[in-house]
Amino acid sequence: MLLVSSQLILGLISLAVFPLTTPAAVLRWSLTGPLLLCSLCFIAGQICFFQALRRIESSRIASLTGLKVLLVPVFLFLFFGNRYNAGQIVALSLTLPAAALMNYQKGGKFQLDGLGYLLLAVTFYAWSDIGVRMLVVAIGLPSTLHSALIATNLNNLLVAL
Repeated sequence: MLLVSSQLILGLISLAVFPLTTPAAVLRWSLTGPLLLCSLCFIAGQICFFQALRRIESSRIASLTGLKVLLVPVFLFLFFGNRYNAGQIVALSLTLPAAALMNYQKGGKFQLDGLGYLLLAVTFYAWSDIGVRMLVVAIGLPSTLHSALIATNLNNLLVAL
C-alpha cells in the first residue's frame, strides 16, 4: 500500500507540473530506452526492497542499500568504460567494510533470509540511477536542473501508470 500510494501521489504531482516545465520539442522516441531502464528498474528495486523488508530489520536494510554507491560505478566501469582515479577506487573500496561495520552487532547474527532480495533491490536501484543519468543526458537541455526535472516527471508518470 505504501509503495502504490506514494507513487500515485508523485504521479499526480508530476502530472500537474509536467505541462508547465516540458517543452514539446524535448519529447522524442529516443528517450524511451533510458526512461524504461530508469522506471522499470526502479519498480523492480522497490518490489525487491519491500520483500527484503519483510525478512530483514529496517535498520540493517537502510545501511546496506547504501551499497548502491558501489554498484553504480562498477556497472559504469564494466559496461560503459568509465575510469576512476586511485582516490575514487579507495573510497569505493571502503563501502563494503563500512556496511559491514554498520551492521556489526557483538554476539548477534546477521539475518541471511532476505539478503537475495536486498541484493536484487540494490542492483535494480543502481541500474535505475544509470537510467536517470542517461535520460537527463538524452533530454539535452542547456540546464541540467531543467533536464533533471523533466526526467523526474517522466519517471514519476510512468511509474504511477
